[in-house]
Amino acid sequence: MFLIFVLIITSVFSLSANDYSVLDAVHKQKQTKMIALGAELSYDDSNLYFSLVPRFEWKGRAFHLALEKPIRLLVWNRTYALPLGASVFPKEEWDDVRDYIQIIDNLEYGNSGDLLHIKMSEVDDYSLGVASSISHYRNDILFQFPRRSMMVALTFPVVATELFLNDVTDPTLIGGRVAVKPIGIFAPESYGNNLEIGFSFGGDVKAPQTTGLSSPTAVGRYSEAYVGVYSGDVSFRLLAFSHYHLSLYSAFSSTSYRAMGGHSGLNQKFIFSGKHAVIIRNTFEYRLMGAGYEPDYFDEFYDVQRYRYQQKYSKLSDAVSRSAAGGSLSHGLMTSIGVDVDESFSIVARYRWRQVDSLARTLNRHDFSVNLFFRHPKWVEFKVGFSRNMVAGEEFFTFDSNALLLDASLKVYIMPRILAVKTTALTSWTHQTVLENGASFQRPREHMDYALIVWGELHFD
Repeated sequence: MFLIFVLIITSVFSLSANDYSVLDAVHKQKQTKMIALGAELSYDDSNLYFSLVPRFEWKGRAFHLALEKPIRLLVWNRTYALPLGASVFPKEEWDDVRDYIQIIDNLEYGNSGDLLHIKMSEVDDYSLGVASSISHYRNDILFQFPRRSMMVALTFPVVATELFLNDVTDPTLIGGRVAVKPIGIFAPESYGNNLEIGFSFGGDVKAPQTTGLSSPTAVGRYSEAYVGVYSGDVSFRLLAFSHYHLSLYSAFSSTSYRAMGGHSGLNQKFIFSGKHAVIIRNTFEYRLMGAGYEPDYFDEFYDVQRYRYQQKYSKLSDAVSRSAAGGSLSHGLMTSIGVDVDESFSIVARYRWRQVDSLARTLNRHDFSVNLFFRHPKWVEFKVGFSRNMVAGEEFFTFDSNALLLDASLKVYIMPRILAVKTTALTSWTHQTVLENGASFQRPREHMDYALIVWGELHFD
């Protein structure tokens, strides 16, 4: 009850509107019609592949379709356990529904803020409003397990809704949000129409609950349960000058395992016009958490954490046990700063700190992430992002080391719009079953995937 009281009081003094997402510039592409063929050399942990990669892309003002499917040849295997060679349609790459769905690299109608916005693609930074139900989630970190998410949003003058599925073939993470501008119903031109009230949820319908098994013969089996985060948020755009915007926000969340928490913060935007349009964005947020509450529960590492989080436990079983044990309120902070220059450069850095109760100890967890994007319209496109989770002096996540996620790509045009060379690197994980002290557990294994591809492009715009 005390936690609820404190969060209600902070909500009164902290209302908000979050009107931006990180790395907007990455997704702002000009209209184009293109067919391309790539020759790719890729390495993924123990296999070296040569691939032909046909691609078709059509992007208009409100519609974007991109189709792509590598035709792979295995040229080297480190363990010599796999036969070399390939066919045009290798069985293992065409025996599952997701093998066909992944041909759709991107399918999108509308844009953010339009009456109707639909998008199917991989996601590398998805957040659902200002609440913490789904925050900076990505669905591309599982090794050789391609997925396409689906997002559908409807935006009206005073009401907006959004629905999210992390995988159209077999969704495990589902989220949704409804937001209302109550003053706008009666006085759409008034200052009070800057007030927005939202309700959101995020839930894993197949969350691993027990990954440590008493019998070594029960390898790879675990129980599943539902875990959900339900949030209410209130926001207010306080100032909106030509060169400065200020919004305040607050959110309160409760989980399906009865843990509670919330946060309050502000968003600032500084706008500079001239030869180059420069926007500086800043967020600062204070967090208050009850026992077992996980802010940003469904974050960029979630698809790995859901199986094994702290010690030998899944994220759900760890959170449930800490919630049941009880304890005092803990605190946390989040801050981010981003700079956009025109539509060619963007950098965003985010830092999160919070206290974590573990085995009768209080630890300090630190999360860092940086995303950088640069594009020259004729010659270069560069993107790099990394996230790292650390607990001071402790191995919080049971990876090979403290969790580090890297996603980088560099594309250089030798002949503009005709011939390009691209290289990529991405961290991914598989889940291995290991035997420890007479019991089997799921343990994430880290991979680094590298690729070098030469693109030949033919544009029709």
